[in-house]
Amino acid sequence: MPDALARPKPFRMPSERWTKKKRDQLDSLLTFAPDNQQLSWPDVDHLDQERLWWSMRGLDRAGMMVLLARALAKVPASQLESVCRDYFFAGDIGGVSTHVELDLCAAVHRFCRFSKAGHFYEYMDYRGSEQSDGTHNFCARCQSTFERCVAESETTDPALVGL
Repeated sequence: MPDALARPKPFRMPSERWTKKKRDQLDSLLTFAPDNQQLSWPDVDHLDQERLWWSMRGLDRAGMMVLLARALAKVPASQLESVCRDYFFAGDIGGVSTHVELDLCAAVHRFCRFSKAGHFYEYMDYRGSEQSDGTHNFCARCQSTFERCVAESETTDPALVGL
C-alpha cells in the first residue's frame, strides 16, 4: 500500500508502546497505595499525565463524556482553539452572540423535553448488554444535569422550582 494511502498510526502514550511485562509493572505501581498514605484533592500539586491516561482508560463512554464536558467548561474561550481545533470547527461549538445560560428549571425542562422527544434515541441491533451511543449520550447529559441541580441547590429558592 502506498504511503499516501496508509492510515495514520493512532496516538499512543509511551506506556502503550512498552512490552506487556513493562505495562503490568506499571499497572501494579498505579494500584499500589501505602496504607498510611491518603492523598486528597487539596494535596495534589501537579498532574501526572501517565497516571491520568491509565485512569481514563477505565472510564466508559458516558463517564468520558461527563469528564470532557467538565474539563471544557473550565477552559477559557480564548484557549478553545488550542484544545479543539483538531476535532471541531469553531462554528460547531462556539458563538459570537451573548449567550445567556438557561436558569436551572428551564435547563431541566429542556432536557426532559429532548428526552421525551427521542433526541437521544439511536437504533441498534440487540447485542446483549451493549448500549448505543445515544444511551451513553443520555447518561452523560443526565449526569451533568443532576450535577448542576446539586451545585445550584444552595442558591436556588425551592419555591421557584415548580416541576
